[in-house]
Amino acid sequence: GFSREVYWVRHAGETKLDLPLFLRPTSETAMYTMFKHWIRSHVDLPLKVFQIVNSFRYEKKQTRALLRVREIHFFESHTAHESE
Repeated sequence: GFSREVYWVRHAGETKLDLPLFLRPTSETAMYTMFKHWIRSHVDLPLKVFQIVNSFRYEKKQTRALLRVREIHFFESHTAHESE
């Protein structure tokens, strides 16, 4: 899993949220875990998944203010192919 890499949001401004929200890291961990459910045999290959996601870096300080951002918009493509 990726529980250690998750941002937990418990407040909106000064208001405590009734239900905590989370912001996940990049999707490789979650996506490749799902491949075993989506691929049952070679007939299911190639598997190609495309998604657009927001990812967040978990950093306490901004090291390079103009070059390094905390929120990244990814256009991701994940594939699995049959090979010999």
